[in-house]
Amino acid sequence: LHKPGAVTLNAEYEGATGQITLTIQANTEKKIAQSIRPVNVVTDLHQEPSLPATVTVEYDKGFPKTHKVTWQAIPKEKLDSYQTFKVLG
Repeated sequence: LHKPGAVTLNAEYEGATGQITLTIQANTEKKIAQSIRPVNVVTDLHQEPSLPATVTVEYDKGFPKTHKVTWQAIPKEKLDSYQTFKVLG
């Protein structure tokens, strides 16, 4: 029920039936991104980490949402030793 449109609900209880149609309106309230949930991955030496195609964004209102992400290239020397490093996306 997160997209605008009409939804018809049918109910039946102890032989009685009912139907109601609801109209879902678009949410026009502005949301402000508060944070992006961190992504932590582990990889072997000389192996590019498998980074996710989406990240989860937390907003000031409502539920978190997933968004597509494009990651920056990882310099090859980062993969030549065991270490912790950040990749921006």
